Amino acid sequence: MLDRETIRADLIAGVVAGVLILPQAIALATLAGMPPEYGFYTAIFPVIIASLYGSSWHTLSGPNTAMCIMIGSVLGFYAGLGTEDYITYAITLSFMVGAIQLVFGILRLGIIFSYFSHAAMVAIITGVGMIIIVQQVGNFMGQVMNIPEPIEDTFFQIFYILPHANWYAVLVGSVTVVSGLLVKRYLKGWPHLIICVIAGMLAAKGLELFLGPATVGIYKLGTMSLSPLPFSAPLVILTMAIANSVHILVVFYHELSSATSSGRQEAMRESLRINLQPIFFTSLTTIIGLLTLNFSEVPPYRDLGNFVAAGIGVAFILSITFLPALMSLLPARVRRIQAESTAMGRFGDFVVHHRYWLLWSMAGVVIVLVAFIPGNRINDVYVHYFDESVAFRQDTDLLDKHLGGLYRIDYSLDSGESGGVNEPAFLYKVEAFTEWLRRQPEVTHVDTVTDIFKRLNKNLHGNDPAWYRLPDARDLAAQYFLLYEMSLPYGLDLNSRINVDKSSTRVTVATLVLSTREVLALERRARAWLRDNAPALSTEGTGPTMMFAHIGARNIRAMLVATTLALILISLMLILALRSIRIGLISIIPNLIPAGMAFGLWGIFVGEIGLALSVVTTMTLGIVVDDTVHFLSKYLRARREQGVSPEDATRYAFSHVGIALIITSLVLVAGFLIISLSSFYPNSGMGLLTAMVLLLALLADFLFLPPLLMKIDRSRGSQRNDTFFPNRKIRACIIRGFLK
Repeated sequence: MLDRETIRADLIAGVVAGVLILPQAIALATLAGMPPEYGFYTAIFPVIIASLYGSSWHTLSGPNTAMCIMIGSVLGFYAGLGTEDYITYAITLSFMVGAIQLVFGILRLGIIFSYFSHAAMVAIITGVGMIIIVQQVGNFMGQVMNIPEPIEDTFFQIFYILPHANWYAVLVGSVTVVSGLLVKRYLKGWPHLIICVIAGMLAAKGLELFLGPATVGIYKLGTMSLSPLPFSAPLVILTMAIANSVHILVVFYHELSSATSSGRQEAMRESLRINLQPIFFTSLTTIIGLLTLNFSEVPPYRDLGNFVAAGIGVAFILSITFLPALMSLLPARVRRIQAESTAMGRFGDFVVHHRYWLLWSMAGVVIVLVAFIPGNRINDVYVHYFDESVAFRQDTDLLDKHLGGLYRIDYSLDSGESGGVNEPAFLYKVEAFTEWLRRQPEVTHVDTVTDIFKRLNKNLHGNDPAWYRLPDARDLAAQYFLLYEMSLPYGLDLNSRINVDKSSTRVTVATLVLSTREVLALERRARAWLRDNAPALSTEGTGPTMMFAHIGARNIRAMLVATTLALILISLMLILALRSIRIGLISIIPNLIPAGMAFGLWGIFVGEIGLALSVVTTMTLGIVVDDTVHFLSKYLRARREQGVSPEDATRYAFSHVGIALIITSLVLVAGFLIISLSSFYPNSGMGLLTAMVLLLALLADFLFLPPLLMKIDRSRGSQRNDTFFPNRKIRACIIRGFLK
C-alpha cells in the first residue's frame, strides 16, 4: 500500500540508492572496459524495464560485478577497451546473454544452479575479488593497465607502473578505502559505502582547494596534460571571483549603514535584489568571452578559456549562495554614513558638471590611441618566450651563439618521375637552390643529397678536389646512390633524404634564431627563387619552424571570428539584461574602446604583437562588460524606479556602485599584473596587456560612458521592471531560499 510513511521511506531509499548507484555505475563500467556513461545507462534502463513486469525487494535488475569482469576479460582479446568495436561486441554479447537467460527462465532451468557446490561458489567469488583488486590497482595509481592479461602478467604491470604513479590519485583512493574500512569496523550500522564515497570526494575537494579553485575538480588531476598557459587559471579565477563578492558586499554594507537598516538579513536581501541580475549577466558574458577562446588555433589557449569559464561558473554559484548565507550569520558592525557625502558622490558631480568636456576629450584620446594600432607588427621569437633567468633560454642562447641551426625549414623538391633524383638536370637545379640558400645571411647550414653525390664522385676519383661535382650521367648517379646505401651500417638508409620511389628529395635549411617575420621573409625569398629559376620545383617550406611562423597570423584571424561572435552574443545579453535596445547597443562602445586604446599604447611603446597577445581582445571583452553592466543597472534602476533625470541617475550610479567598480577593477588589474611577472612570455605579455585593457576600461566607464549616456538618454525613461526574472515573487523566493 502507498501512504505517507511508505512514500517517505521509498523517497529516502531512492535517494540513498541513487547516491550509491552513481559511483557504483562508474565502477562497473570501468570493470567492463566501457565508457562511464554506459554504467549510468545500465543502472537506469534495466530497472525501468524490469519494473514494467513486476519486481520485488529481492530481485537484482542491472549489471553485477562478476558479469562486468567476465565481459572485460573475454572481449578484451578481440578489441581495445572502450573502442567502438569493443562497445559493439559488448552490446551484442548483452543481447545474447539476455536471450539465453530468457530461455532458461521459460524452461525453469534455474534449479541447475542448486547443484553448484558451496566451495565452487566461494572460489568463484574469491577469484572475482582478486581480479577486481588487481585490475583496480592501475586506477588507484592513476595509470592505465592492459586488463585482459593473465593474473601473473598483471602483477608485472603493477611493478612497471609504480614509478609513474599519480600520487594525487593514490591519496584520494587511500582516503576512500581507509575511511570505508574504519567506518565498517568501528561504526557498525553506519552506511560505510556512502561515507567512504563522501570522504573521497572531500579529499579530492581538499586537493582542489590546495592546488587551485574548483576548476581543478572539473578538469581532473592526471587526466590531461597542462601546459604553462592554463596554470595561470587559478589566479585569474581568484581575482575575477572577488569581483562578484565585492559588489554584493558593498551594497550589503551600504544597506547596513543606512538609517533605515533593519538587520543583516534584510540588508543581504536588498543586496541580492540589486545585484542578482547584473552578477548573473556579468558572469554569463565573461563565460561567453572565455569560451570563444575555443576558436583559437592553439590548444593551450582553449584549455585556459575552458578552465577559467568553468571556475567563473562555480564562483557565481558560490557568490549568490554561500556568501550571502555566511554574511547573514556573521556579525557586522558598520558606522552609519551618508552616501551623498562620499567621494564617489563628489566624483559623480564632477562628471555631471563637466560631461561635455569629458565626452569630447575622451573621444579625442580614443581616436588618437586607436590610430597607433597599425604600428603593431605581427612578430614572435619563440625561443625567447622564456626570459634569460630560465635554464632552457640560457642553453638555447649558447647553442645559437656557438653552433646555430636551432630553426629548420624543409623543402620537398619533386623531380616528377620515379627515379628522377638520379637525373643530372634535376640534381643541378637542387644544387643551385642549395648554393643560393647558403649565401643567405640567416642560414647556418643546408643538408642536401647533392653533397653526398659530390663527395662520392670525389672519393671514387682518388679524392681529387677537381671531381667534387655532380655526376654527369643518370646511370652513374644511380650507381653512386646504390653504392652509398650498401655501405651504410645495418638499418640505415637515405629515406630521410629521398623518398621510396626516388622521385623527390628533401632539402633542410638550418638558420639562426629568427623572428617570425624574418622566417617568413626568408621563405618568401626562397619561393621566389624557385619560381624564377626552377619553376618545376616550386614548393613551400615546411616543418615546425614554419608552423610556428604562421600560427600567430592564423590565430589572429581565428580570434577575429571569435571576437565577432562574442560581440554579437554579449550585445544580445546586454540588451536582454538592460531591457533596452538603445542602451544595450550604446554600452558596446565603452566595451570595445579599452582594447583599442591598449593596443594603440602597445603600438607606441612596443610595436610587436604575436601569439600571446592575439587572444587578449576576445578574452577581455567579456570581462570589461562587467563594470558596464553594473553601472548601467544602477543607472537604469534610478531612471525607472525613481524616475530621476539622466544627471541624477549618473550620480546615483556613482554613489552606489562606484567604489565597487574601483575595487573590482584594481583587484583584476593587480591579479593580471602578477601574471605579468611570469618568466614565460605568453603569460606575462597576456597579463600585462590585459591589465592595461582593464584599467582603461575603468577609465572609459567613469569618464566616457556617463557623458555618453547623458548625451543620448534625454528621455525620462519608462518605469518598466528591468529584472531578469519577470515575476518578482520568483526572485523573492530565490533570495529567501539563499538566506534561510
